[in-house]
Amino acid sequence: MAGVFISYRRGDASGYAGRLREALERRLGTGQVFRDADTIRPGQDFVQAIDAELADCEALLVLIGEEWLRATNAAGQRRLGLDDDWVTLEVAGGLKRPEVLVIPVLVEGTRMPPADDLPPSIRDLARRQAISVRDESWDEDVDRLASVLRPARHEPTVARPRRSTRMVSFAAVIVALAIAVAVLARFRAADVHTAGSSSDAAGTGFPIEVPRIAEFADGSVIHTVLSARVTPRGPANVLVFQVRFANEGSYDANFWNSSYRLLADEQTLAPVGDLNEVVASHAAKDGTVSFEVPVRARNVRLRVESREDPPGTLPLDLTKQDRRTGAASRAVIDRIAEGDQLLVSNPSGSLTLIQVTSRRFVNTLRVTFAIRMNNAQNYARHFGTIAARVILDGVSNGPVDGPNETVAGGSSSPARDFVFDVPPETEGLVLRTTLDESVAEKSFRLNVRR
Repeated sequence: MAGVFISYRRGDASGYAGRLREALERRLGTGQVFRDADTIRPGQDFVQAIDAELADCEALLVLIGEEWLRATNAAGQRRLGLDDDWVTLEVAGGLKRPEVLVIPVLVEGTRMPPADDLPPSIRDLARRQAISVRDESWDEDVDRLASVLRPARHEPTVARPRRSTRMVSFAAVIVALAIAVAVLARFRAADVHTAGSSSDAAGTGFPIEVPRIAEFADGSVIHTVLSARVTPRGPANVLVFQVRFANEGSYDANFWNSSYRLLADEQTLAPVGDLNEVVASHAAKDGTVSFEVPVRARNVRLRVESREDPPGTLPLDLTKQDRRTGAASRAVIDRIAEGDQLLVSNPSGSLTLIQVTSRRFVNTLRVTFAIRMNNAQNYARHFGTIAARVILDGVSNGPVDGPNETVAGGSSSPARDFVFDVPPETEGLVLRTTLDESVAEKSFRLNVRR
């Protein structure tokens, strides 16, 4: 039986249910999450299967989208609370069992329904602490949910999943150890030293030039190539990158070889060595990433395997020696606009732009709008990512990060950052802001660097 049961309304959040099931199984283990459309076999009794899973589950996730509360049947009756409504029966069944962890999961920016809007059989759901799962911070939100669904036992070798759990099979551990032994054997055979080594071929090769823009963005993680060095070694050259891994997110992150690949002579090369570390939240760590490169290779490209941002490649000429002193790479930040600029206003409040900056990465251009909300109403209101969008070629794009807070009535929030990742070649964009029914747009030109 699966340990986690996902309850959802098909006309409300079925897409999120499937996506969440896949994401959680990657973290908790195959077969640990039940979703009827994926788990019930053809010909199996639907009612019996759900009853059995509910009777045996350890956690019930109640997905709540925009239509969850007000969905109706063909007769126009609200489904929630009807005797034959499976969502009501699933939630009520979970709430009756004190040993089951019942978590409301809010999607599409939905707020938790108040108790008065719920039928008596599931009214206690309003007393359960909810968690929001947002498109713009999907991985971090699912990680947070997964950490609640599994017991914290000890720190992992890798950060995702971040804590070991009873759902991880012994066979998976054996496979991981076998892979680690194989990589270590190759590492020793090549006699290549990576992060933590005191003899990484320094002095026997020469440094090569690294482009000025040598940062890769991967959501809340930034990879910075500080330097590169080529060292002849037998039939191949060893190309060693000094990389800084900055974790600006709220959770631990992996700093490991799996994130890096080198394109050389139509080959895609994996690193050699055993770089596999965990970098804590809001921390940074330096390490080395090494590749064995064919001697004939002259021009190569470093690629960072990004989960959230599109991949990009950093071109390098292995014959071009770097004669500069100090680290070649540094952050390239431009100030686009500053000074208070009213964006949108109505009797309920206003949104004011404080500053616009951009930061150039190899694989993306990150534009940050600092916006302040003024709440002119007498009651508190939410200030979140739904307030701002960037329009590119007529397409609306949501932020990769932004505020999620409550602004008290008759007060203003501090300036909060709305962060957007756009293609590196973007020269201009439109910021669209929304406050209630009021919508405004403002155009911005970006500095172009090649």
